[in-house]
Amino acid sequence: MIGVDIGGATTDVFSVFQNVFNRTVSANLGMSYSVSNVLAETGLANILRWVPFENGEADLRNRIKNKMIRPRRFPRR
Repeated sequence: MIGVDIGGATTDVFSVFQNVFNRTVSANLGMSYSVSNVLAETGLANILRWVPFENGEADLRNRIKNKMIRPRRFPRR
């Protein structure tokens, strides 16, 4: 069994293996405060393939950086 909590600054992975509960924290891999680290780890091409609308690389990079400095603001379309 596995569960994942993607937060603003960290990502937690919870698992049960052979009746042992495990929690792993990936620091600096979140969806707001540390979203630039996600970009650095995965690469822009791997993020672009999951974006459900047409977006250029420069625009997506700017949206990611904007999310990092304004984590609570929803993007405009």
